[in-house]
Amino acid sequence: DYGAQLFEHKSSDEQQQHKYECNSMLQHIISLITIRGMYNYRRGWAIAMETFLLSCPLQHFAYDYFESILPVESGSELYRSFAAMVHVFLDCVALDGIFVASTIIVGGIFEGHSLTSHILPNLKHTYFSALRAALLTNLSFAPVEFLSFRFLPLPLRVLSVNAVDLVWNGVVSFASHGGELR
Repeated sequence: DYGAQLFEHKSSDEQQQHKYECNSMLQHIISLITIRGMYNYRRGWAIAMETFLLSCPLQHFAYDYFESILPVESGSELYRSFAAMVHVFLDCVALDGIFVASTIIVGGIFEGHSLTSHILPNLKHTYFSALRAALLTNLSFAPVEFLSFRFLPLPLRVLSVNAVDLVWNGVVSFASHGGELR
């Protein structure tokens, strides 16, 4: 979420109006990667809690389920590659819709917003743009996910995909908080 908030801060009109004077290259680099007191810790905590309490357990369950239906760890090389592609497709298409909705709803609850006056209208307004951003992000990482599903044992798949999800969470956080990707 830090990346999403940093991107929002750097692209805001306020940031464009305030150019900080930098006396050294180090100060310039620090100014590029800091939000200067603007980080929303409650939002960061909300995204982290949603990830740890809901998304990660659901991801473990889903990957176990995918493996029980269409095992990647047995069969011919062609079958294993096909099974891995199906797993990636299900991860990108079926799970993304659930994870985007849960990020908006559960994240909003942890941020302290009202379900009826803020979260549900926000879900209605941002869900499809956040889902589109999530799908595009997953599509760009599909080769990495395929390699993870195809060659890593089940426990390491989740770890590998969670590394990709650091970027994914930032994109979904940005899009679900009203940011538009162009």
